[in-house]
Amino acid sequence: MLSAKRLISLMLITLLGLLAAACGDDPTATSPAPATPAPPTATSAPTPSPTFAVRPTPTPTTAPTATPRGAGPVTYLLERWEINEGLWEMQTGSSSKFGYAAGETISSLGGDGIEMIITLGDTITIRELRSSSSRTLGEHFFTIVELGIDQKVDRGERYEFSFTPDKVGEFTITDSHGDDHGKATLTIVAAGTEIVIEDKPTATPEPTAVPIVGVIGAVDGVYTLERWQIEDGLFELRMGETNAWGYAAGESIQSTAEGGIVMTISLGQTIKFGELRTSTSRSTKDHHFTITELGIDETLIPGARYEFSFTPDQAGTFTIFDSEDPDAHGVATLVVKPAGIEHVLERFQIEDGLFELRVGAAGAFGYAADARINSTEGDGILMTVKLGDTITFTELRTSSSRSTKDHHFTITELGIDERLGPGDRYKFSFTPNRTGTYTIFDSEDPEAHGTATLVVEAPEDSTYLLERFQIEDGVFELRVGAAGGFGYAADARINSTEGDGILMTITLGDIITFTELRTSSSRSTKDHHFTITEFGIDERLGPGDRYEFSFKPDRTGTFTIFDSEDPDAHGTATLVVEAPAEPTYPLERFQIEDGLFQLRVGDAALLGFEVAAQINSTEGDGILMTIKIGETLSFTELRTSSSRSTKNHFFTITEFSINEELDPGERYAFAFTPSRTGTFTIFDSEDPDAHGTTVLVVE
Repeated sequence: MLSAKRLISLMLITLLGLLAAACGDDPTATSPAPATPAPPTATSAPTPSPTFAVRPTPTPTTAPTATPRGAGPVTYLLERWEINEGLWEMQTGSSSKFGYAAGETISSLGGDGIEMIITLGDTITIRELRSSSSRTLGEHFFTIVELGIDQKVDRGERYEFSFTPDKVGEFTITDSHGDDHGKATLTIVAAGTEIVIEDKPTATPEPTAVPIVGVIGAVDGVYTLERWQIEDGLFELRMGETNAWGYAAGESIQSTAEGGIVMTISLGQTIKFGELRTSTSRSTKDHHFTITELGIDETLIPGARYEFSFTPDQAGTFTIFDSEDPDAHGVATLVVKPAGIEHVLERFQIEDGLFELRVGAAGAFGYAADARINSTEGDGILMTVKLGDTITFTELRTSSSRSTKDHHFTITELGIDERLGPGDRYKFSFTPNRTGTYTIFDSEDPEAHGTATLVVEAPEDSTYLLERFQIEDGVFELRVGAAGGFGYAADARINSTEGDGILMTITLGDIITFTELRTSSSRSTKDHHFTITEFGIDERLGPGDRYEFSFKPDRTGTFTIFDSEDPDAHGTATLVVEAPAEPTYPLERFQIEDGLFQLRVGDAALLGFEVAAQINSTEGDGILMTIKIGETLSFTELRTSSSRSTKNHFFTITEFSINEELDPGERYAFAFTPSRTGTFTIFDSEDPDAHGTTVLVVE
């Protein structure tokens, strides 16, 4: 609603405008002498928040603060308009505007809020219309209803925005999303009307608290931080609105303080700095943000600043430093934990002849709280975890009264062989790095301690949740969304006709979900298709169609995404499906004889077979090998018997295009990695029914 002062001013404008028009029609009327604009009055005090009034061009009796203009329309160039939760902020830029000083930042919550006044035909250009990544929770809008402006700004988004109003009046700037951001008004006066800015009475406005949005830890896997600043001799982390790692929202942490900077995340999570920057006043040279192991080495000249995100692809403890001056910036550390959980157990005790697991107060592995499980009773000890999980024994120990010698805690395949003397006890943790079923034993006395088994399962499938895959005439566009993905920054938009196009790389078993698979209603003149031939995908979309779409590739390889109706018209979009980083099963021998296959396991219990087991394809259920997709079978020797083979034989799995021919007595190392799931028969292509039963199951 207009204030009484503004209402009177606008009524005077209208009345005087009519009088001016009447004088213009009267040939005897005398035109007023043009006013000479006076220069702005310099003052050392901060420029007070302005109140606007407008009137026809007068002959000033004092020196008013008038806005000098040229003959034509004016463009008002603003440095920034930022949207926060509950608040607008306008930054004027390099010159004064609307009565505000150059470089001033004006809040919509202070005094009369933000007030702007321009002439019809003028343009407002905002270098950065932006939404704070640390002080907003989602999308917002810059809205002036009467002017038809309703500009969407996603969280963290920033871009240049211009508009030229087409009508006079006083308009409120709002957020059509429904959020209240304080007071901001735009007044537009008719051409030919001089704009005079009158000072408000000097009064100290009531302090207004800026609402703070507190975020605890990562949101959708992303830690959003305000700033990482590099100066000569130190790093400074500003948390913004995120509480994490023992640091409070709004806190600044310096690398030269006690303990330095420590950030701890899990594998797969992302760190996002609203600004990676150097100080213009405290940087005398170029600096670097470097984490060698993650392939990061960002160069920043003095004063550089930009948004920066990264997602570590390996677990470990990494030093953040400046590659040009490695020892000059204090201590900054990034800890990336495996993407799993920690199973904290009270005790694993070794005695002469048995193991005992004490679970502790929380229970674990299906055992009740405080349970004690003995390796010589029932099924013994069974612990089942996911790949990436950590097992921690608060005490790995031997009994001082029931141990007469040294003992070992051994898991051969994981490289563990802890030696403990009688009465030794200490905390012990390990994180399995491969899936499988493993025997826990004492390497000094392998058969003496009953049964203890560790099962490491593959983690659940990963899902890449993406905002949008849009199809237009001649182009695909991928919008990654808030979490980023495939090496693209959060909220990135990737066009299939620019640079290398769209490239998505996943691991076999992962799922891709587009919140919207869609066509543009304004830039699509016909139906389009989302096609990946090898996966049987050919989604047809009419102009404006949109819906959620997911798919899970069932094989490894490099695949082209295209429109089956117009295969060459949309640039480049590629999906790469890689084999997971799973273990190799090293088997001693696969031997082919006339009429049978024989598998020799070797010196490690694998695939459910005992150490040194020999399994014959013509006995019992034959040979059954079960592995996960992406895992590798490796035979130290694929061979034929020189004494029990009278002809050439073949090792054949049709679905994987394997058909190895071996002469009698031939032997060599052979390995393969299945690229799809299923149940597959291993046979001799020259004599398919002559060798009993051998089956490979790939899960």
